[in-house]
Formats: sequence, structure tokens, C-alpha cells
Amino acid sequence: MGKWTTDYELVCEECGQVFHATNQTAKFCSEDCKSKYHKKTLAEEKSKILIETGVENIDYVIDKWNGLACKRMYGGWMKTMHPGKTTADYKKEFPDALICCTKDKENTSKNSGQFMKTPEYRKKYSEMFKGENNPNHSSKTTEQQRKERSPFSKEFYKARGRNEEEVHDFVKTVLKDRLTETQLEYWIAKGYNIKDAKKKLSERQRTFTLEKCIEKYGEIEGLKRWKERQKKWSKSFAKSIKGGYSGKELLFIEDLLNTINDKEIENNHYSQISKNHQLCIESYRYDFSYNNHIIEFNGDYWHANPNIYNEHDFIERKDSEAWEIWKKDSYKTKTAESYGYKVLIVWESEYNDNPETTIQKCIDFIKS
Repeated sequence: MGKWTTDYELVCEECGQVFHATNQTAKFCSEDCKSKYHKKTLAEEKSKILIETGVENIDYVIDKWNGLACKRMYGGWMKTMHPGKTTADYKKEFPDALICCTKDKENTSKNSGQFMKTPEYRKKYSEMFKGENNPNHSSKTTEQQRKERSPFSKEFYKARGRNEEEVHDFVKTVLKDRLTETQLEYWIAKGYNIKDAKKKLSERQRTFTLEKCIEKYGEIEGLKRWKERQKKWSKSFAKSIKGGYSGKELLFIEDLLNTINDKEIENNHYSQISKNHQLCIESYRYDFSYNNHIIEFNGDYWHANPNIYNEHDFIERKDSEAWEIWKKDSYKTKTAESYGYKVLIVWESEYNDNPETTIQKCIDFIKS
């Protein structure tokens, strides 16, 4: 036999609606109404304290809709005390009324935007506005519209009747002391030591890898997206190349080209090399190429020649330890090899000690 209960018809003290309960002392129809009621009660208690201890307009302002004291007429106060209404509604009805006290305004200015700098916030909102969720996504706007919305674009200023000098001055001022996740100083400022800061920077620079693309989009779509990005990087990087070499590197290339032309290897099939001997693969520029052969000239200091440096030697101008440089160079070599190229590394000291033997080794490599 089930337990007998009495059903009481009661009125909610918060929303005023009739509800049924088995307990005659129940005051609220839901947990939501209970929470709202207690928030209002707490606000009323705080109001009394503010009026007793503070100064109007400096420590608090008076809510003209209910006569209570508060620090600001927006945010949580408006949501709790006047659901469905906005600060704009309040200003419209009371145009001369203050919406926050002086002290609150000062504290807000001092702390403004601090929470936006936390990693948790940045990650959360980065996810919210990725891809087509971005209001400036190409599917929702034209290229011209996007340019006119960016203060870093000339079109932004043209649309507002201003000149290009203002664009330059603005960008220069804004970026003057700016630190980003792609700078070592950014991680040091976060409190990391030099070694850990380099590790964080390295992780940040590997945010777009084939493995991550496959993990996120699947093998077929991931590979497709990765290749498309690599093509874009390759084109962009190729445009940025001005064809310059270091002094020693230039001497080596010229020596190699002159030797090739003098010997007229393979019935002068090399006659066009001097016009187009550089090669770009993905984001890398390779010093010398012919068919499926690549020759890289590595400076002893810049590439930390392993015959001279130990793995933990710090290369100051590169801001890296030797092993880090070797790792990057190794990846560059493997990238070329993955495209079917054979790679020969020539060291600066090797060429300095015996240039003729080194050039001959290169010729033999090309002919192989």
C-alpha cells in the first residue's frame, strides 16, 4: 500500500504562479525561482549596507526602478532585478541617471580586458569563432568588406576618407610592443625559463601538421587540407625570396656553376641551371637543384656544424641550442626526400679547406 500524501495548492513567492506541493511550507514553484528570490534578498541587504556606509554616485547609484542601491545598472544586476529589460531601456526612461558609480568605473577601467588574456578565455573564444562561425568569413562577406573592416588595411581608411600615412602610423603604434605566441619573449613574459619558453614556442609553431590534420579531419580530408595549405605557403614563400645568399654561399654557388659550364657536362644540358637553380618545396628554399638532386650549403655557425659544436652548445644569433638547429635542418632534408629528391649537404669549412675537391664531389653527385 503506497504512502498517502496531501496535495497543497500554493502561490510562488517569486513569480506569483500557483503550484502544487506535498509540503505546505513550500514557497517556490522551482529551483530557478528559489535562486532568483534569494539573489534579490541578498541584493536588498547589500543595498542597505551601501547606503549606510557609502556616498551616492561615488560608492553606489540608486536604481530608479526599485529604489535600491547598487554599483552598476547592467550585467548581473539587470538580469536579476529586471529580467527582460536592458540598460538601454533604463537610459531611455532616465536619460540623466548614472548607470555606475565612480569607484566601479575606475575599477572597471583598471581591470578591463584582463580576463580576455587568460589561456582559458582565448581558447574558448577561438573555438567559438573558428571557420564559418567567424562573422568575417568569406561565405558571409566580400573581400572588399573584410578589408574595410580591418584597421590594418588601407581600405579601412579609404572608406573613412583618410590617407595611407594614418594606416602606417596606426599599425606602427599598435604593434610597437605587441607580443604574440610566436615570439620567445611572449613565453618568457608568461613566467617560463628560457628552455621551457623555447619548448612552448616550438609547440606553437607546429600547430598545423599533417598528423593533426588527419586526426581532426580524417585521412583523406586531412591530407587534402594539409596539401592545400602547403601549396599556399609555398607560393607565399616563393614570392618573398629575393634570391640573396650569404657571401660565402654565393662564392660556392658561383664556383659550382662556373665548373659546370666549363666542363659542359652532358652536352651542355646544364646551361639553364644558372638561371633557375633555386628550388622551393613547401615553406623551404633549397640552394641548388637539378632534376632530382639538391645541394645545400650550410654555414658552420648558422647550422651548428656537428664537427665543431656539441648538441647543447648555444648558438646565440639563432637563439637555439645546436640540437634544435640540427632537428630543423633534418626535417628540411626529409621534406625534400619525401618528394623524391636526393640531398647533399656541403659544409662551409669543408669548402674553405678544399674547394676543388668539394666542387668535384658536387659534380659527381649531380651526375649520379
